[in-house]
Amino acid sequence: MISQRHRTAKSWNTLTLILLFCGCSAPTGSNSATSVVDLNGKAVNLFEENENNAFVVVFMRTDCPIGNRYAPTISQLAAEFRSSDLEFVLVYPIVSDSVESIKTHLSDYSLDLKSYRDPHRSLVKKIGASVTPEAAVFDRQHRLIYRGRVNDRFVDFGKARLEPTTDDLRNVLLKIRQGKEVEPIFTSAVGCYIEEEVERKSLQLPPRLNTEQSRETLR
Repeated sequence: MISQRHRTAKSWNTLTLILLFCGCSAPTGSNSATSVVDLNGKAVNLFEENENNAFVVVFMRTDCPIGNRYAPTISQLAAEFRSSDLEFVLVYPIVSDSVESIKTHLSDYSLDLKSYRDPHRSLVKKIGASVTPEAAVFDRQHRLIYRGRVNDRFVDFGKARLEPTTDDLRNVLLKIRQGKEVEPIFTSAVGCYIEEEVERKSLQLPPRLNTEQSRETLR
């Protein structure tokens, strides 16, 4: 199971490199086929919601310690680029993250951002995300120009720098704000896998934490 997952990741990385060399953005499929669900249960197409604007998607889950540590940074970036018509949205792709648990998570970590669920993983598959937190940036033409980490603070699960040395997401957003052309960039995000419980067990991943346990790991 693990080797198969690695083969899949390797195949995607090979495709990404080919696309980068030919000057293309990564394939994202049909925009009309991708919908997420808001916290009121309404289906939303993010590409239609941001018809003429660049936007940022950050995949989150309610129980990921790394995602929770990034919450202040995500909020700061959203505030910094709000005046640049760069919309930030959070997407929760874990089926067991209920609406109520998401609302609690948003409140606990002061995340005042539009938030959606992706119960069918349609946006996850479209973007190729594999962990939380993982960011994706679409330009004004809705090309995927960045996918990966927020910054390089986390080297591995449980291993972090005191301060990041590279602010990958912010650097891309600065280029957009400055009107510069951005070639597609892909980095490896460190975080909690976007997997169902049965998949986590087969991959021998650590068990999911509830919100209270997740907070305890940060103390």
